Amino acid sequence: MKKIILSGLFSLMWLLAISQSNKEVKWMFTAKKIANKTHEVYMAATISGDFPMYSQHPGMDGPIPASFTFSKNPLLVLNADVKEVGK
Repeated sequence: MKKIILSGLFSLMWLLAISQSNKEVKWMFTAKKIANKTHEVYMAATISGDFPMYSQHPGMDGPIPASFTFSKNPLLVLNADVKEVGK
């Protein structure tokens, strides 16, 4: 009896572990040249299902704001903050 209960418990834990998918958000990146050696990079997210994405500046306590982290590269300079467009 113990083996059946443990087997059922492990099966339930396994199902809960794989039920979370990391494919709710798909990102698309494009770049536009605006001057010599200057480009704007556009990042767009498509969110499937009923999942929210919060602003970088929600203006209240509670939701975790969206954030972007860029790796340092000696060939590139980030000269502006990330701006939001849309809802």
